[in-house]
Amino acid sequence: MNLRHSLLLLILAMLCACGFQLRGSNLEPLKQSKVYVNSSNANPLAREIREQLEFADVPIAKTATDADYVVDVSNEKFERKVLSVSGDTGKVEEFEILYYADFTIRGSDGKTLVKSEPITGQRDFIFVEDSVLGKSDEENKLQDEIRRQSAASVLRRLKTVIQ
Repeated sequence: MNLRHSLLLLILAMLCACGFQLRGSNLEPLKQSKVYVNSSNANPLAREIREQLEFADVPIAKTATDADYVVDVSNEKFERKVLSVSGDTGKVEEFEILYYADFTIRGSDGKTLVKSEPITGQRDFIFVEDSVLGKSDEENKLQDEIRRQSAASVLRRLKTVIQ
């Protein structure tokens, strides 16, 4: 038993010594600049980007003229497609949620640093007709997850522009 504890402590000490840490958002390069997030038909995505910036302690500009970088997000939409149908009953068994949005990154001088790029995401979920309310909640949570991942993708792209 004592040997196991010693071995575990040794492994933990080696992990700490090697500099291992969880990935996280790592938006350190952005902390030196002010970012403004502009939205056109993509308010939930813009809100998520702002929340992730705030969480990483990145300054958010109040206006585009005060910002070092402007992130424009637009045309956010979700689609739901039938993925599979029961052979016995003909009822939907599985749906696919598709997500689309666009973003552009501009510098403080108005110069476009990243031309309009699409963001896409998809998830599928099993649909059970008997638990419509639960499945509706599940669909909403999947949409939130896709939006969070899309916002993180936009911020990673912004980070590459700055570096």
